[in-house]
Amino acid sequence: MRRASSRFAQLVILAIGLLALNALAMRDRAIAAEPIKIGFSMALTGAYAGNGKAALLATQMCADDQDARGGLLGRRVQLVNYDDYSNPSLVPGIYTKLFDIDKVDLVISGYGTNIIGPAMPLVMQHNKVFMSLAGLRVNEQFHYNKYFQIFPFGPKADITFAQGFFDVAMWMNRSPDIVYIPRPSACELYGATAMASDPSGCPARRTGTVRSLAELPGLVGAT
Repeated sequence: MRRASSRFAQLVILAIGLLALNALAMRDRAIAAEPIKIGFSMALTGAYAGNGKAALLATQMCADDQDARGGLLGRRVQLVNYDDYSNPSLVPGIYTKLFDIDKVDLVISGYGTNIIGPAMPLVMQHNKVFMSLAGLRVNEQFHYNKYFQIFPFGPKADITFAQGFFDVAMWMNRSPDIVYIPRPSACELYGATAMASDPSGCPARRTGTVRSLAELPGLVGAT
C-alpha cells in the first residue's frame, strides 16, 4: 500500500512538472510570436523629405530581409514610424508616443542633426540604445554612452561633412568671395560650444575668403 502511494505521488509530481513545462513552452511561443517593435520618426514631408523617404525605404528593405532570414532573435520585425515633417519641435512628442503608447522595444533616429537632437532627452530618460542617421556631433551636448552614429564622419563631423565642397570651391578660385546663405543648421543648434573654443566649428568660417550673407549684407545674390 505504501509503495502504491509513493508511486502515485511520483506520477502526480511528474504530471505537474509536465504541465509546468508545457505552460512555459506556450508562453515562450506567445512571446516569440510578438514582433520586435522598432520606432522612429522620419521626414516624409518638408525640407528633409528627399533623404527621409530614401532612408525609410532602406529601413523597410532591411526589416524585410531580416524577416526572410527568420526574424530578429526569432521574432518578426515591426517598424513603427511617424512623419516628423522635417520639424524638430514635433520630435519629442513622436518619441513620447513611441515609448508610452506604442511600447516599442528599440528606437532609431530620423534623418539629420536637427531631428536627432530633440529625441535625445527622451531616449536617455528611457535608457535606450540609440542608433542615429546623419547626425553631426550631437552627442557632444549629451555625453550619452548608448548613442551610436552610423556615418563615419569622425570626431569633427560638422567640418568633415562639408569641408570637401569648400576645398573644391576654394581650389577653383572663380571669385574672391564665396557666399553661402545660412539656414537653421547643426552649427546653429549644436555648434555654439564648439565655436567658442574652435572658430572652425562651422566649415564656412574656416577661411577669411568664405563669408556668409550675415557678414556681407550688401551681396545678396552673390555666388
